[in-house]
Amino acid sequence: GRRGGTIGELGTGCGKAALYAAETIREIEAPTPVTRYYTFDAYPEGSEEVWNNTHGVGSAVEARRIAERALGPYRDIVEATVVDSVKAARTWTHGPVDLLFVDDLHDPDHLRSVLRRWGPHVPTLGIVPFNDWAHGPYEIMPEVVRWCRGDNRLWIPMVDGPILSFQNAGTRGARCVW
Repeated sequence: GRRGGTIGELGTGCGKAALYAAETIREIEAPTPVTRYYTFDAYPEGSEEVWNNTHGVGSAVEARRIAERALGPYRDIVEATVVDSVKAARTWTHGPVDLLFVDDLHDPDHLRSVLRRWGPHVPTLGIVPFNDWAHGPYEIMPEVVRWCRGDNRLWIPMVDGPILSFQNAGTRGARCVW
């Protein structure tokens, strides 16, 4: 199969997803990994209750420190940046994003901005998985469906437990299959 590609993650948190991905990339692509993993999180201050309840850590600052320690040995694969994901999309210069994992703020307005800014970076056959799509107070599913229906490409849903993914099938003028 093809080696290499670009993975983007919106919402680094404590770095667990990036860590697992980096270990897998290093193992599969040894001795010289070519896949790059870019992860973004603004670690917003004032979100201590959210961090404590969802990550088991007391603050965004603590989560950021945990991620930095965990991802340090994988700097050849992972680039972790402290920035708002919408701002990251505006300045993105690393080409197409083959897989864009969205586990960012679950506010509908923020998600709308994320999809509008990152969507054009996902090429045909690219995949956009969403975490936390069907539970809790998030209820992002209506916003995701509105986005893929409004885009001029065909997005095919793929559901696997807590992860909802859409694949860009590339057909112009098509609608979301949902």
